[in-house]
Amino acid sequence: MWIISKASKTKPIRFFGLPAALALILLLAPVHLWAGWLEGAAPLPVVVLDPGHGGNDAGAHGPSGLKEKDVTLAVARALSESLAGSYRMVLTRDDDYGLSVGERTSIANHHRATLFISLHNGAGFTSAPGGMAVYFCGQVAREALPEADVSLDTDLVPWRAVYLRHQAASRRLARLLIDRLEPLADDGEVDSGAFPLLVLKGADMPAVLVETGCLTDPVDEQKLADSDYVRAVAAAIAVAVRTFFKSNGQ
Repeated sequence: MWIISKASKTKPIRFFGLPAALALILLLAPVHLWAGWLEGAAPLPVVVLDPGHGGNDAGAHGPSGLKEKDVTLAVARALSESLAGSYRMVLTRDDDYGLSVGERTSIANHHRATLFISLHNGAGFTSAPGGMAVYFCGQVAREALPEADVSLDTDLVPWRAVYLRHQAASRRLARLLIDRLEPLADDGEVDSGAFPLLVLKGADMPAVLVETGCLTDPVDEQKLADSDYVRAVAAAIAVAVRTFFKSNGQ
């Protein structure tokens, strides 16, 4: 209810005792930004999305010229829109510019991300279908692992192996993503596994790399150029993310 003073020419309009400008800010602010503050709610979990490549690094190219850097950014934007409101969304890049691998992981760590998802596309030397894939970080060389007496639950883990503290959670997230992406895969299968991926290795949170299709496959390229298909992929990933947080009580 607006209360307007008869002497409104000399006195500011007030809303239940508040200046009109402040009242307008409260009215227009998204509910989740101030309702949680009023109720003392915990901050929203932070999800960092990493659209692969960018700038001079175009990534893979499809037979018709579709660039990986454009596909990953389109998926990231659609996914961010799907999850906004429930989580605080951060993109490592929101336009066509390049970032180093270290910068991408640093952004996730700087924002104290609860999840980190790096988005990519597959490619090959032939036009054979490559499909989708979900990977999490894991070492191949056993000697590269920390000493056996290092506890993964403490800060004693070397930085090069910080991902080990979150490997079980990363594996769970990967499994959820695979289950949701399989219906979109041509053969119903999504490749998966653990690899020493640099973009995930320094992430101090559950982290996965998702390949949403193989650009050297003409069929995949055509699908990834379709905005409706991109939104479908983003929606599938969003369901997996929500399920992951729900299983953790978040």
